[in-house]
Amino acid sequence: MIMKRFLLAITLYLVYLVPAEAQGIVFFEGSWAQALEKAKEEKKLVFLDCYTVWCAPCLEMAKETFPRKDVGDFFNQYFISVKVDMQKGEGPVLKDRYAVNGYPTMMFVNGDGYPVSTIYGKHNAEALLKWAKDVNNGRIEISLEQEFNAGNRSEALVDKYFLKIITDKQFAKLDSVINLMANDNGDEILLQAAYFNALNYLPIDSRAVQYFTLNHKKYAQKYGSDMTHKKLSEIYVSYKQLATMYDTKPPRSLLQDGYEKLINGFYERKLPYSDFMVAQVDFYIAMRNQDDLRIKSIAEKALKNASAWQYLCFADFNTNQNPIRNTSMAEIWLIRAMGEGDSGVFKAKVKDIAQRYSIIIPER
Repeated sequence: MIMKRFLLAITLYLVYLVPAEAQGIVFFEGSWAQALEKAKEEKKLVFLDCYTVWCAPCLEMAKETFPRKDVGDFFNQYFISVKVDMQKGEGPVLKDRYAVNGYPTMMFVNGDGYPVSTIYGKHNAEALLKWAKDVNNGRIEISLEQEFNAGNRSEALVDKYFLKIITDKQFAKLDSVINLMANDNGDEILLQAAYFNALNYLPIDSRAVQYFTLNHKKYAQKYGSDMTHKKLSEIYVSYKQLATMYDTKPPRSLLQDGYEKLINGFYERKLPYSDFMVAQVDFYIAMRNQDDLRIKSIAEKALKNASAWQYLCFADFNTNQNPIRNTSMAEIWLIRAMGEGDSGVFKAKVKDIAQRYSIIIPER
C-alpha cells in the first residue's frame, strides 16, 4: 500500500512537470526575470502557480484543472504562466517576496513584479477561469503596493494596502510601512483609522503601539473610550503575550516567572487599567484549566462597576474554549456591553462576538 501511494505521488509529480502541448496551460520555461520581461513586452500579466511536490491539492490541480482545454485556451491567450516549486531554485526567494504561506497559492503579477490578485487553496476549472476573467477584464484592482510606491498615499488606498499586507501576514512589512508613513507625515497620522485598525498586528514595542499607548485619550476622543480600551486590551493581553507564560514543551505548563514578567510589564509600562489586565490574565489561566468556579470568582470581582469594554473583553476571552462554557454568564456580559457601549462600531463588535455564542443581542 505504501509503495502504491509512493508510485502515485511520483506519477502525479511527473504529470505536473510535463507541460501540456495539445491542450491545457503551457507554462513558461525560463527564469522569473525572463517571465516578467516577456510579460512587459507582450503587455500581459504573469500567472504564478506556487506549489510544492508534497502538496496534494497542488498535484490534483496539475492533473485535473490545468490540463483542461478551456483553461489552457484562456490562460495561454492572455497570460504568461509560470509554476515554481517554493522549496527549490527561485522558489524560496519568491516565497518571501510574495508572502506565500500555504499551498497552493496562485497569483497574477504584473510585469513590474507587483502582485495584482491572489487566491489560495484548490480551485476547480470553473472557479479558476472566473477569477482569471475578472482579473483580465479589470474587475480586480491593480497592485496596491505599486500604487503606494508610486506615491498614492490617500486614506482609502492606505486602508486597502494595510488590509492586503495583514491578509498576507507580512507583519514586519506592515510595521515598516507604518514607520515610513510616520516619518514622512509625523506621528499624528497614526490617529487615522487604517493605523488604528492595524495596531493588533504590530509588536508592542513598535512606534505605532507606543504612540497609541501614550496618547490613548486622543484615540478615545476619536473612536470612543470603549473601542480604545478594548484595543489596548487586545494588544497587551493578546494570545501571543499570554503564550509567553507557558513552557514551550508539552504539557505546556504555566511558568511562574513568565506569569510575573507579563503582569509586571503592565505596571512598568504604566498602562491604564493594569489591574483589570491582570484579572484578564488570571481569567485566561482559569479558563485554560477549565476551573469554572475560579472563572466566576475572577469575573465577579473584575466586573464590579465595569465599563462596556470590560464586559466585552471577558465575553471575547470566554469564546476561546472548545466547547464554549459559561454561556449564560457571557450573555449577561454581552447584554451589558451592548446597553452601555458608547459607539456604533463598538456595538457592532458586540454583535460579532455574540454570534460566536449563537446569541442575538438587541441593540439599545
